[in-house]
Amino acid sequence: MVVPISLTVNPICLQANHVGTMDREKIRKAFEAYGITDEITCPQAFEISEKYDIPKMDIARYCNQREPRLKIRGCQLGCFK
Repeated sequence: MVVPISLTVNPICLQANHVGTMDREKIRKAFEAYGITDEITCPQAFEISEKYDIPKMDIARYCNQREPRLKIRGCQLGCFK
């Protein structure tokens, strides 16, 4: 049996790329409170996540989807410098 590709896509993965408008506003305001304009460090992202109860992945998605994109610096894993 051949399964159409559209049926094999996990709907949770599709949702994972979406940050709702309310979350965007919450993240924008948190970044504004921290004075973040063009780059963010991992420690800042973790602190904002904890303080404002925003999932870390939402913060990462916001940084990548925002135009211009926010650079991630000071990565705790050494991925971004």
